[in-house]
Amino acid sequence: GVDTTIIAILDSGCDMDHEDLMDKYVPGEDMIDLDGDPDDGNGHGTGSAGMAAADTDNAKGVAGPGFNSLIMPIRVGDAFITASVEGILYAADNGADIISMSYGGGFASQAEQDAVNYAYSRGVILGASAGNSGLKDVKFYPAGHNNVVSVGASDDFDNRADFSNYGDWVMIAAPGVNTLTTANGGGYGGFGGTSAACPAAMGVTALVHGFAPAGTSNTQIIQWVKEGCEDIGDWVKEGRVDAGAAAPQRAQRGRLEAGQFGMPGERDEHAQQGNHDTV
Repeated sequence: GVDTTIIAILDSGCDMDHEDLMDKYVPGEDMIDLDGDPDDGNGHGTGSAGMAAADTDNAKGVAGPGFNSLIMPIRVGDAFITASVEGILYAADNGADIISMSYGGGFASQAEQDAVNYAYSRGVILGASAGNSGLKDVKFYPAGHNNVVSVGASDDFDNRADFSNYGDWVMIAAPGVNTLTTANGGGYGGFGGTSAACPAAMGVTALVHGFAPAGTSNTQIIQWVKEGCEDIGDWVKEGRVDAGAAAPQRAQRGRLEAGQFGMPGERDEHAQQGNHDTV
């Protein structure tokens, strides 16, 4: 991965002083108070950030699959639809390559779908947790929107975590049981659910993005992630993400097809009411 790939963490905020995250941040925003301070209110977002891209090779704590990727912290609080919409738009307009959303609910908002479509048209990859109700074929939003990668949770044995929603609408899975990540206020702690699976999957996606040739579309990067998935059963459409299978081989193939050789370099920038729950 390269340090030009930015993952926007839309959540409760992030611990801005955490030893395993503080060197990874780019400027973010608080969509609730609009004060430029996306500090974490309850720890959920700090856990998500660590699952995606906790610092690596620093002899501290944990390591996120996003490796060198940077983190854009965006506080959406308890994920009111209006804050979610504004957070998606902010991320898309301020250089995010990937958006991770570990929240949701049963209400499908057209305003949120419009924001997703706008971000996707800007080349952003959006992922969201599929929900923790253990339900089949019941969509959870924003994961259920078009142009969002829906993420379910697997357990230590590559089975479906018993709480994870599932069905053909759940595109990919990532570990969401017995995971360790960054904790609010410093230190580390357990974190689970599809809330953990989504940022982990987006961290893998960031790896693929970092290896891909400049100008590779978000659609192609998502396709490479899907092609690299390990088949773990018919509860999830594509399978469990596999960084080793998705990132180097498929993105290197893309570079060769594009006539680009060596390591990836600098990348161009991307030419209401209702309520969601954290999951």
